Amino acid sequence: MPTPFMHMAFAERLIADPVLPAGVRDLLVSNWGAFLLGSVAPDARVSSGIDRVGTHFFEYVPHIDPSAVQVMMTRYPELARAGLSEAARRVFIAGYAAHLMMDQIWCTDLLFPIFFEGKWGEQTAQILALHVLLSHTDQRDRRLMPASHYDALASATPAHWLPFIDDSALVVWRDTIASQIAPGAESQTFAILGKRVNMTAEEVVAIVNDVARMNAMIWTNVPPPKLAQTEEAMYSAARSAVIDYLDKPDLDDNSLGEPPMQVKRSRVSEAFANAKRPSIASNEPFRMIIAEIVATKGFGTAVIGRVENGILRKGDAVIISGENMPIIYTHITMFHGFIHSGDLYGAVPGDNVGFSLHEVEVDQLKVGMVITKPPVDS
Repeated sequence: MPTPFMHMAFAERLIADPVLPAGVRDLLVSNWGAFLLGSVAPDARVSSGIDRVGTHFFEYVPHIDPSAVQVMMTRYPELARAGLSEAARRVFIAGYAAHLMMDQIWCTDLLFPIFFEGKWGEQTAQILALHVLLSHTDQRDRRLMPASHYDALASATPAHWLPFIDDSALVVWRDTIASQIAPGAESQTFAILGKRVNMTAEEVVAIVNDVARMNAMIWTNVPPPKLAQTEEAMYSAARSAVIDYLDKPDLDDNSLGEPPMQVKRSRVSEAFANAKRPSIASNEPFRMIIAEIVATKGFGTAVIGRVENGILRKGDAVIISGENMPIIYTHITMFHGFIHSGDLYGAVPGDNVGFSLHEVEVDQLKVGMVITKPPVDS
């Protein structure tokens, strides 16, 4: 399932999302540490000794109904918003619900169709590929962690926030995660995931950082567009859970996480699709730093990163530049994942996007190169 750093990257993306109601954003900012802790808390089962279903509220099955959040709220009605007077606890529960929805979508949209039901490779090869993929996404998202996350998470102080995980277990898990994002600290993910497949952390790192091996082991069987689409669905479901819990007092708590993402678009997704982005997005020059480079089967070379400024649309001309690297002039041929509709159709600041480049080879690019767009009059 998604790693803690993947969940914390969701939190970082959420706080900058223009769809987030102002009141919800203010509540999250004021209780940021509690939200970060909630976003990783379901995995505190590691320190609490509770089995996975006891903290995640769903089995590994291809279709999950009712949602994990609905099951949690039915089983523990005291977590209903109306009964929680402490703002930090409400925000913590919202983060917990977001984690559950992300894991649920990962299970139904990627884990089952690709790894459990996929017709490629031996089971041992699929298990190894899954752990390498998780290591890859974990490394990608840990790089996005701002230094402020450490202080915020380390300062979160649970006070009987959950009826099924005690405070001491939450504190142990909080410190376990915070210690890996402290200044100068190293992630333990490679070691933990490597141990599960009888590999050292160094062996896992070697695969993740080898473009050819990643293409052969991962991207041939897990197409980047499928991963991008799944992660966008995870984000949308988690964002809906947060907004529904914190901003919809008339919504029945048992309907949180409903309707299922596979059946209908959530109310928040529809609002997002039609929302006008801040005008600054269209006024500032486009800029994105390449975080990943992938040679995709059938789609050519793709790059992944987070948009810092401006808007990017399919077909746009771009300039790619980097230290000691030739400048590349090309254009976007295809986006991978969901692209926002509305007046500003395309990728906007804060979006994590992936897109294919016209006639560009992997060896022409390096992580850290900057993508911009030529001046309008050029």
